[in-house]
Amino acid sequence: MFLLKKVKRYLFRVVQKEKKPFFFIPFFFLISAFFSLGVRLRHLAYDKGLLKVHKLPTCVVSIGNIAAGGTGKTPLIQKMIKHLDPKIRLAILTRGFLSKIETSGRVEKISDGKGCTLPVQYCGDEPYLLAKTTSVPIWVGKNRIESGYRAITEKMQCLILDDGMQYRRLARNLEIIVIDAKDPFGQKKFLPSGLLRDTPSRLDRADWIIANHIDSACQYEELKKEISLYTLAPVIGMNVVVCNPQEVTGKKVGVFCALGRPERFLQTVREIGCGIVDCVFLPDHTAFGLNELNLFAKRCKDKAGEMIVCTEKDWVKLSSFRCCIPVIALRVELEIVAGHAIWQEMLAKIEFFSNKGHR
Repeated sequence: MFLLKKVKRYLFRVVQKEKKPFFFIPFFFLISAFFSLGVRLRHLAYDKGLLKVHKLPTCVVSIGNIAAGGTGKTPLIQKMIKHLDPKIRLAILTRGFLSKIETSGRVEKISDGKGCTLPVQYCGDEPYLLAKTTSVPIWVGKNRIESGYRAITEKMQCLILDDGMQYRRLARNLEIIVIDAKDPFGQKKFLPSGLLRDTPSRLDRADWIIANHIDSACQYEELKKEISLYTLAPVIGMNVVVCNPQEVTGKKVGVFCALGRPERFLQTVREIGCGIVDCVFLPDHTAFGLNELNLFAKRCKDKAGEMIVCTEKDWVKLSSFRCCIPVIALRVELEIVAGHAIWQEMLAKIEFFSNKGHR
């Protein structure tokens, strides 16, 4: 188990370009080629009707991406729930990646809209965070079709399919694709050579594109031109805003996170005026060991670090952890920087489909 963890972390650092793969290059190229072929064949099977697609008698809104991790799906779901009509009965269907629920093959309701009823180790970090920060029911499990039918028995009008783009077994009424504006095509290579998990041509399935990490109007216009080769879907430009910068601005900090694109979080920490003394990155969804975190805290303190900064998703996995310096979670949300009218149109269409299915 220890060796497997070390290998996984090494491969993560290779994908993140922190390490050169050397003799792994041909191996990575081969895996990427097979991965790409598998993705294309699977889509072909669904497009030709060889694999069955299940349609639920209610509105399904898929939120997904074509590149692995770090595009901002979770804060987008939080923002949508906050701005959609509160009268609509919303629910979230999520996989709970690497959670005990997922690996067991079960489907469980972890929230009725009043917080999580299960520990984070059991349901997964993102579902736990969504349960903690939203007021809608949440079902967790690999089988999102079963989750959907359970939600329908409770008269849910709109089902938000988290990370739904590759889950083609379930039909959706509306497709929202989230991309990283700084690297929209995942280094233009499939995993593990790059970060692509789907073909860029799949962008043509989108009803809307959410482009995260937009810094300027010029960048927004350039991005629209770049992705217009694949889709004519309207684009909403967004950026990450820290809600509690006063807790860390001007401090010397250590940074740790387990994200698909940790460099984005590191950039956010820099932008709010922190001095970074040290950092540790782990693969997405990985839990930090308490001994490991204690050693990191001591190392940061020795370098004059005043606190450790992490994401909310990492914070929920720490429980009541205490160490020699404070651990602060940065609370973030997405703000719209371009395409405000498109955002309002998107919300209106989701509300229309939600109400239409229950007339």
